[in-house]
Amino acid sequence: MKGFCLVVLVLLFSSLVNYSKATSNVDSIDRAPNHNLSVKVTPLVFYRPETKIGVGLAGNISFKISKQDTTIQASNITVLASYTQLKQKMLLIPFKLIFPKRTWYCEGEADYTNFLFSYWGNGNSTLKEEFYKENYSRLVFSVIRKMPYNFYTGIKFCYENHFFLSVDSGKNAILYNSPAIIGRNGGMYSGIGYHLTYDTRDNIYYPYKGTLLTATSLYYTPILGSTANYSRYTFDATKYLSIKPKQILVLDVIFDHTTGEVPFTQMAVIGGASKLRGYYEGRYRDKNLLNFAAEYRFKVWRRFGAVVFANYGKVAQRMKEVLQVKYYRYTIGSGLRFMINPQDRLNIRFDAGFGKQTQAFYLTIGEAL
Repeated sequence: MKGFCLVVLVLLFSSLVNYSKATSNVDSIDRAPNHNLSVKVTPLVFYRPETKIGVGLAGNISFKISKQDTTIQASNITVLASYTQLKQKMLLIPFKLIFPKRTWYCEGEADYTNFLFSYWGNGNSTLKEEFYKENYSRLVFSVIRKMPYNFYTGIKFCYENHFFLSVDSGKNAILYNSPAIIGRNGGMYSGIGYHLTYDTRDNIYYPYKGTLLTATSLYYTPILGSTANYSRYTFDATKYLSIKPKQILVLDVIFDHTTGEVPFTQMAVIGGASKLRGYYEGRYRDKNLLNFAAEYRFKVWRRFGAVVFANYGKVAQRMKEVLQVKYYRYTIGSGLRFMINPQDRLNIRFDAGFGKQTQAFYLTIGEAL
């Protein structure tokens, strides 16, 4: 599972680093305190449809790689361990290492999960839900160089290993009875590619203004040990507009395109805490995805805020089908915010998303867009 959503039981978690797409801009990360090492441990609780209630612990290590370079920013390694209401075990280790002179940095995450997933099949005409359980491990990281004019570029590597523990085996079970589904017996997928970011946001957690553009290409090949041969191209564009003081309009578009022998676990999916909030993550999946989102954020009182949002997106087998109106799905919703760290504008959020015959609730930390 590509990360999971967390919210803290105590406000000490404000010191931990949020590793969503907010982690692109090195200049926006807090500098380490005068001492070179800081360690904090915090209890956690979270909720999302894919896990139900989860509890665990978070530990964060903040340090400076160089003692001689006084301008260097803090590097961070976070360890998040949790257990959920659905008996899922998850270990996530996001990290960001910032090297002297702040020209180079490395960011990524390693994770392991023993997870129960829901699966409806590939494509848009899927109705029957079934379940599979797997041991899933992943390591993804990028080595990035800061360039002029707010650009960041680098190399990205991704490794995933899917080992299925059980699948539904009934007469009409999709995974069990469909040899044509790539990856139905698990597999190892490793790829390398290119990462390019343009970032003018004024804050990585809760921007009032700015633009974030991210383009990534990944090539999975047997040369790297991958059991499937395919490519993935993603583009994510987000614009933050300050309408009034403490009122922000966020516009976002995501395009996800895969080619080749794409395993079903690697396909673009609808749903989750970010894309089309209101759908179970993976309710619809296919080789291509196009998703539009808009969110209006405003302050309510002191540290409390609120949002209203709308999402519109679809998956498709062929790229030309993405622009066709058929099968587009929408969700609308609202949410509450509580700012646990005013200096960084870091929020706990509760979101409720609603679509046609679907709804979902999320309790997490950090923004969806």
